[in-house]
Amino acid sequence: MKVSIWDTQANREDGLKMYFEIVVPIGITSEKIISAYLKEYLEKKVFHINEMISNKCSFCQVESCSPHIVGQIQSAGYSIIEIENCDA
Repeated sequence: MKVSIWDTQANREDGLKMYFEIVVPIGITSEKIISAYLKEYLEKKVFHINEMISNKCSFCQVESCSPHIVGQIQSAGYSIIEIENCDA
């Protein structure tokens, strides 16, 4: 499966900066849809986000993905790859 990768950053309330990627099927290009997935993901966190960093959620690349990510996309419509400061 080919997917689109959206690089994303957010400021946590504790001052740390989160880095993660939102992975969606290649046909999804709507920032409104990406924002909805982002909101759903962040609401599951035990900490709060002070703000999304302006213009730091942007399309990055297209690539193939693992069966694990394909399963997450089929289940939720998207997948998140956590890179830095995404856990409590």
